[in-house]
Amino acid sequence: FTIDANATFAWSHYQVGVSATNLLDTRYRLGEYNYAANFQQGVPPSYVPSRLFTAGPPRAVFADFTVNFGGA
Repeated sequence: FTIDANATFAWSHYQVGVSATNLLDTRYRLGEYNYAANFQQGVPPSYVPSRLFTAGPPRAVFADFTVNFGGA
């Protein structure tokens, strides 16, 4: 499993926020696929299926700063 977090601090017309995804930096397979694939050049193609996967996104931290110039 993955853990995501979000925190926001607002004061007057200003707002600061921090978001983090995959806090534990968990390595996981987002999707697994079975099909014939050969990515080497100069080697004849093989028709034997291989198991391939797409990796899940790594840990990411984002920050934002907002200024409200009007309104409520």
